[in-house]
Amino acid sequence: MPVARSRFGIAIVLPSPICHEVDGIRRAIGSPQLSRIEPHVTIFPPFNLADDEIAPLLYQLRLLASRLEAFEVELWLY
Repeated sequence: MPVARSRFGIAIVLPSPICHEVDGIRRAIGSPQLSRIEPHVTIFPPFNLADDEIAPLLYQLRLLASRLEAFEVELWLY
């Protein structure tokens, strides 16, 4: 019997003012993901997990996030 799997990726979604700028660029180049994927910075690219692996991943991500301090990301749009 096949194992049920889900697709995940780990990313930081960009804040609103920057999203509008990035979406403008994406619109100008005809990005097919414009309406499907929010502007973001990829931390870990998409991967598949079996359903029984999801809870441990979420636990570890929450643990990591609770230990992080706020940080700034500077994006340069040319």
